[in-house]
Amino acid sequence: MGELIAGRIICGLGVGLMTSTVGIWQAETVPAKTRGRWLTLQLLGGAGLGLFFAQWINYGFHNTTGRVGFAFPIAFQVVFLAVSGFLIPLLPESPRWLVKQGEFDKALEVLTRLRGPEGASDHLAKIVEADTLEKQKTTNEFRSLFAGGPAQNFRRLCLACGIMMMHQLNGISPFQYAQRPFLVFGAAYQTASFAIIAALLALALAHDSKVYGIAALVVMFLYYGINAATWLGPSWAYPAEILPLQIREKGLALGNICYWLFQFLIVEITPTALANIGYRFYIILACFNLCSTLIVYFCYPETKSWSLEELDFLFARKYGGITEAEIRTLDKKITQQVKTQMQEHGKDTTEIGLKENDGERHKE
Repeated sequence: MGELIAGRIICGLGVGLMTSTVGIWQAETVPAKTRGRWLTLQLLGGAGLGLFFAQWINYGFHNTTGRVGFAFPIAFQVVFLAVSGFLIPLLPESPRWLVKQGEFDKALEVLTRLRGPEGASDHLAKIVEADTLEKQKTTNEFRSLFAGGPAQNFRRLCLACGIMMMHQLNGISPFQYAQRPFLVFGAAYQTASFAIIAALLALALAHDSKVYGIAALVVMFLYYGINAATWLGPSWAYPAEILPLQIREKGLALGNICYWLFQFLIVEITPTALANIGYRFYIILACFNLCSTLIVYFCYPETKSWSLEELDFLFARKYGGITEAEIRTLDKKITQQVKTQMQEHGKDTTEIGLKENDGERHKE
């Protein structure tokens, strides 16, 4: 038992590290037009397919007696860890993380590898400009989590943590004990699903009929499919997209904490709630989903096709009080800063294509 507890703690730490970094790395390396697609496929293909394998392997060994039936499902996980351990060193570092560390030359090399030489320098200047914007009026990284300023860190942290909490309050955990339109549609559908389930279970009790119970079970399965299609992927992808560079790692870590804490909360209260209030519990879940529908519709901006830097300037314009003239001034300053950095590292600024004024980058 001691070995199992120790192993579970170590695995839990590993899962926490992976869920806090994989989404960030993908969001910072994948092009904006396909970012949401890859983030969602990673979760559905990784977590979803992994859960599929785990359930069927456990089912396949459920009648097996002896050590093999206990040890094989646990040991088989090493195969996937070994493949990951071999492939991860082959991945490039995030160019945005390199800019955050001041490694402009390495960031340019990675961007050239990912996007080709033509757009690399322009993209580098955008990243540096957004990084400089985020650093304004911040004292340290932990305080910046709760700061406003041009990048609106705290507002965006609340959006990231909020979507994680809403995913759990929307009722997924009781059954398993991105973009914005998907989230809105999914929450609205789930509201209707739980209302129908509550009504069917109430009728099943009133008429002592299994027919209503079977119908409620069918709706539950439909709910599960819609949740997987609309909330499972985007609820993990959105925080990695919406958080600014300076707090992205810590902000996503806090979002993950909210996710797992609310999952623990829902899993713990569900048996007690069903035992005491029965079908009325699904009415509560319907109310949670209705609130999620309204919150996402009115408070969550669309991130589809926006680069991470464009999201920074979107929040700066809309909530941070930054004008177009200030952005153009900052643009000139950053272009000169990048040129200086490149010259210090022996790079030819005419070769990488930096321009004196590239304010057109922020007009979209």
